[in-house]
Amino acid sequence: MLIPGSFSTYRAWDRIVPMLPEHYWLLALGYLGTGDSYKPNKGFRYTVEEQADLTGKVMRRLDLGKVNLIGGSYRGAIILNLAAPYPDLVDKVVSIEGGVVNLRI
Repeated sequence: MLIPGSFSTYRAWDRIVPMLPEHYWLLALGYLGTGDSYKPNKGFRYTVEEQADLTGKVMRRLDLGKVNLIGGSYRGAIILNLAAPYPDLVDKVVSIEGGVVNLRI
């Protein structure tokens, strides 16, 4: 699962996807409030934890099993905060410039 950095959309991966191995099934996911996604007016604070939980719900809904996550910048922090409380969903993590924010274990 490829997740872009701050102020980016899933399209950020367009140039990289053709270089990735063909034996992977790829999903480029944006995050809530950017690009083509829904932008809630209230009730969602856009915290790292909320974005991580929402991503986990999407992964469960799609029944993806354990996935490899690649995230940059803000999304790098989100995938780290997703991997800790949802070990059943995550196989490997590549966090590019993503810091740990209130890591939940």
